[in-house]
Amino acid sequence: MKTIRLSIRDFALPVPRIGSIEANSGFGRQAFEGQEIHLDVQARREKMDPTYRSEVVLSKTFERGDYEFIVSGRADGIFASDPDVIEEIKSTFNAK
Repeated sequence: MKTIRLSIRDFALPVPRIGSIEANSGFGRQAFEGQEIHLDVQARREKMDPTYRSEVVLSKTFERGDYEFIVSGRADGIFASDPDVIEEIKSTFNAK
């Protein structure tokens, strides 16, 4: 059996990926503003939904065919439901 390890982030990304990442993303003031947006979204979610938890460490192993998948990392947020919903927050800021 082959083992495939994935981060929560990679597991949550849409397939096929859409959009683009700019070469300068993740640096300077924009990165800080992205973090502020991220924290604001989490705070609003926690106020709106009592089942929501932010920054949750997860690890799950499951098998499909001849593969074992190990998904682990920290999820930006989780809504407790059946099934649970994992949220991976992405933010961007561009004031031109």
